[in-house]
Amino acid sequence: MLEEYLTKEMCNWVNLYKDSVTDFTLAENESMYLSVNGSIVDTDCFVSASLLSSIVTSLCNGSIYANQSTLKKGFITLKNGCRVGMTGTAVTDEWGNVTHLRNISAVNIRLSRPVIGAAREIIGYIYNNGRVYNTLIIAPPGAGKTTILRDAAISLGKELRVGIADERSEIVPMGTKLKHVFVMRGAT
Repeated sequence: MLEEYLTKEMCNWVNLYKDSVTDFTLAENESMYLSVNGSIVDTDCFVSASLLSSIVTSLCNGSIYANQSTLKKGFITLKNGCRVGMTGTAVTDEWGNVTHLRNISAVNIRLSRPVIGAAREIIGYIYNNGRVYNTLIIAPPGAGKTTILRDAAISLGKELRVGIADERSEIVPMGTKLKHVFVMRGAT
C-alpha cells in the first residue's frame, strides 16, 4: 500500500521491520527514521525538499488544497486507515483560527494494522451478562487505543449491532466491512 506514496528504498526499510514498526517520519533535508518497538531506527534514505513535496502531493491524492479541511488539524487519513501527521506553517485568520497548512516540512505516517485479540483483556469490562457499559479508553499516543477499539467493535459485533462515528476513518478504514458494525464517517 505504501508503494504508491514512497520510494522503493523507503518501502524496503519499512518492510524490513514490518511486524514491529509503528510509524516513521520523513523530514525535509533529513534521513527517514522509523519507530520500532519503542526505539528509533535511522535509515540512509535522505529526504530532499523536492522528494518530500512529491510524497506529500501523492499522500493527498494530487491535491493538497482538497485535503485542507483535515490538514489544518495537522493530519490526513489514508484509505487504509493509516494516519499521516504533517507539520508546516499554519496560516490563521483574523481570529487566530487555522485556515490551512502550507510549506509542509515533515510527515509522520502511523501504520494501521488489526491486532486480533487486542481487546480480549478488557471486553468483559465493556460487555458482560448482556449489558453494555459506558467505557472510556485513555492512553498515551501510540499505546494502541484505536487498535483496541477496533478489536472491541469486532468482538462486540459478534453478539450486538455496533455503531461507530469514525471521524478520521482510522478505526474502520475506507472499504473495510465489519459484520454487524456500522460506520458513520466524517462525524465531528
